[in-house]
Amino acid sequence: MNMDAFDFNLRKFNTSNIYSYFLSHPDVTKQDLASTLNLTLPTVTKNIDYL
Repeated sequence: MNMDAFDFNLRKFNTSNIYSYFLSHPDVTKQDLASTLNLTLPTVTKNIDYL
């Protein structure tokens, strides 16, 4: 697997995890999402903007 495919799959995985967690915890903050899912705040923010 090349790096572009890996990056795409990782982004897809992160987006899916953020979306799923957000649906089950609608009052969660970006900071809580980042901490709970072990992601950086910019990653969470970018994905929420995308959603």
